[in-house]
Amino acid sequence: MSSPELRRAALFLGSLHTEDRKWLLERLPAGQRQTLAPLLKELRSLGSLDPTVAQQLLGGDMDGSSLAEPPSPQHLLRGLQGLSPAWAARVLRACAPDHVDMYVSQLTPVTARIVREEFSRLPAKLPPGLARALVSIVNERGRSHGYE
Repeated sequence: MSSPELRRAALFLGSLHTEDRKWLLERLPAGQRQTLAPLLKELRSLGSLDPTVAQQLLGGDMDGSSLAEPPSPQHLLRGLQGLSPAWAARVLRACAPDHVDMYVSQLTPVTARIVREEFSRLPAKLPPGLARALVSIVNERGRSHGYE
């Protein structure tokens, strides 16, 4: 594991109840336990860790969700109007990656290409806070353009 992955693992383990953490650690190979031990010690030296804070630090994806809740299709399409291709790509990545084709079909070929290129450069998952903020803005824009 790389250093960031080890730190994420330690953060996750540190956020668990003592018994749960102990149970998981007992099931890890000895080498992995030894590698995580100093990180867990460092984490304990910082005090108790709120599981909610740990979830936010880990990316808020402990429940398995990977996308922000998208607005309705009408609000999404209306809210995307007037955004730059880069921001439109970010919104689509945040909540509706399967709607890229639908969205770009309404654009000029040059703009559609730019949106697709920008979309392809983005990570598969945006930070949850950014994703929620983008969706909120687009949803509000969509509603303010006459859709309720």
